[in-house]
Amino acid sequence: DEANGIFSVLKPEFALKIVDLEKALKQSRSDYTRHFIENPSLFSELPYGSGSELHSGWTTRQLDLEIINELMVQNNPQHILEVGSWNGWLSQHLARNGRQLTTIDYFQDDYDGLGAKQHYPENWTAVQMDLADLSILIQRFDLIIANHCLGFMRNPAEWIRQLTAKLQPGGILIATGLMFYHNPQQKAHEVERSCRDFKRKYSVEMFLHPAKGYLDSTDKQQLIETGMQFKHYPEQSVFRKLLNFLPGRQRMEWGILTRD
Repeated sequence: DEANGIFSVLKPEFALKIVDLEKALKQSRSDYTRHFIENPSLFSELPYGSGSELHSGWTTRQLDLEIINELMVQNNPQHILEVGSWNGWLSQHLARNGRQLTTIDYFQDDYDGLGAKQHYPENWTAVQMDLADLSILIQRFDLIIANHCLGFMRNPAEWIRQLTAKLQPGGILIATGLMFYHNPQQKAHEVERSCRDFKRKYSVEMFLHPAKGYLDSTDKQQLIETGMQFKHYPEQSVFRKLLNFLPGRQRMEWGILTRD
C-alpha cells in the first residue's frame, strides 16, 4: 500500500502492533530526554541548526554525517539504503546529487517517523516495514546505513549478515551509534526498568521485537566474525578525551563492512 508518499508492506497483525506503540510514543514524548522537534522549518538544518540544540545526541549525529560524507566522496554510491531513518535528518543528505535513496523504518509519524520527509525539499523512497524481516528487499545497494538501530535487533550479527546480502559486490555497510558494554549488568537493569515502566504507563511493550536494547562485548565479537571493523568516534573536547582514561568507560563506535 502507498499513502502520502510512504509505502507500507506490513503484515496486518504487526501493523496493529505498530499502531498501538506509535500512539503510546506520541503520549510519552513530553517525557523524552530528547525533545520532540515540531517546527517544520528546523528539519532541513539537521543535524545542525537550532533544532539540534534541543538534545545533546545531535553532536554524535553531526559526526555521523561527517563520517558518511567522507565515505561517499571516496566511493560515490548511487543506490543507498538507510535502515532506521527516524525523522529523515540523514536521509536529506543521502538523497542529494542524484543519488537513489530508500529509507525503511517502523513508524509513519509526520514528525518522528517516515512522514517527516514532507519537511525536506529532497525526495526519496520511504518504506514502512518490519526491520527484522529483510526478505522483501530485492534490490541490491552500493551503501547501506544501519542508523543507530543495531542494539534493538534480536541477533545483531545475524541481522548484519542479512543486510550484507543486500549489498552489491564491493558495496559498503556502515552501522552508526554503537556502544559496547563490557560489564552490561547496570545497562541491562536500566533497560529492563524502562521497559517495565513504559508498559505500566502505556499498556504496550516498548520494543516491537524481543531485544536487549544495548550491545555488549559478545555482540562485538560476533560482529567481528561477520567481517565488520570498528572505529571510535573522534572526541571533540579536551574534557571528553580525558574521560577516556577512566577505567571501563564505553566509547561510541561505528562499524564498517565491505562485501567481497
